Amino acid sequence: MRQIAARSRRGQLCGVIVGVASLATVAAGAVGAAPGGGVALEGAARLGPFCARLAALKQGARDTVRIVHWGDSHVAAAWLPDGLRRLWQRRFGDGGPGLVLVGEPWRSYKHGGVRLSAQGAWRAERPWSRYGRGRLRPRDAFFGVAGLSVHAPDVARAGVEITGEAVDRVTLAYLLQPGGGVLELWSEGRRLGRWPTEAAAKVSAEVTLALPRPARQLELRTQGGEVRLFGVDLTRAAGGLVYDGLGINGARADGLLQWDEAQLGAQLAQLAPALLIFAYGSNELDARNLTREGFAQGFSTALARLRTLAGGAARSSCLVLGITDQARRGPDRHWHEPELLPALIEEQRRTAAAAGCAFWDQRAAMGGPGAVFRWAKADPPLAMRDYLHLTLPGYQRLGEQLFAALLEGCAAE
Repeated sequence: MRQIAARSRRGQLCGVIVGVASLATVAAGAVGAAPGGGVALEGAARLGPFCARLAALKQGARDTVRIVHWGDSHVAAAWLPDGLRRLWQRRFGDGGPGLVLVGEPWRSYKHGGVRLSAQGAWRAERPWSRYGRGRLRPRDAFFGVAGLSVHAPDVARAGVEITGEAVDRVTLAYLLQPGGGVLELWSEGRRLGRWPTEAAAKVSAEVTLALPRPARQLELRTQGGEVRLFGVDLTRAAGGLVYDGLGINGARADGLLQWDEAQLGAQLAQLAPALLIFAYGSNELDARNLTREGFAQGFSTALARLRTLAGGAARSSCLVLGITDQARRGPDRHWHEPELLPALIEEQRRTAAAAGCAFWDQRAAMGGPGAVFRWAKADPPLAMRDYLHLTLPGYQRLGEQLFAALLEGCAAE
């Protein structure tokens, strides 16, 4: 899937759902009537641990309830997770921006809770990054929970400005390695910490700081050799809702199997998500020699690994999102539904149930087969003319429906 450049003015989701809103109300909400409508969660009872923590948070518990949403360019564009973050935090309290990738991991990278700046030769690495003459050769499997790392070869800076309430807790995830440089954290002209990353062998590391006073301006500085980062987690000790959108353009579910398992488990333990959202499938539709069985094996194996490393059902709940409605241009130059799209959605539904996860059918929420064409013709357009990605209003619409479905699922549970 191609990268979406976030050129449109970043709109605000209009209206706040202050109770367990009906899906019909949401379907007639902020950005105008849309084709499609409310679709309930399947297996909502599987969200018990997540729903219990939400209820406690609403009753005043001092807790950080985190949702981590993995996916492809539908998530990487940030329009969907940013809208969901606003909805959740307005309802349950602002726990902080959450996990942020600093140093411009890609040109259009955005995070709705912060403004980012970068100085120096920052570069991102992921399992399928291209180096040199276009060859694929990742140095290792250290990609962290977001599926990529960002590094600076020597002297560099990465600024983070929090746009909402100040944060008072910062966790840095980085790599200890031979020849590693020095990482520093600064705020308002004061150095808050300094960590050499030189080590005899590669090993991931994390450090959490309770800031002496809440801060809105933070800066990471590197020097003396390469420093490799896996994200900066920004939260508030008072607790609240944190929503992490971890999407990568071109990502497939089985790409998670290339990430270092021990590192992924350690970072998940630090983040302690209450809900895992697993949203892949669009790029798999373009894979050569794709089969239903091959997709099912990769998807289920990746989900099972993530579920296990996050502590299983006792520690977190999980939700699988079915593939959105979409089309591809065929040899006849006309647009058609991908042949395996319905079958892959059924495999996602089956895998979710087998893994103890809830399932939400995004295609049905859009209006079923052919909905992407109706969304593209809507006023304003809700889907792009590639009949794959949505527009900002389209992702707002989908996010509102998902938010309402989760609230109703928890109310029913």
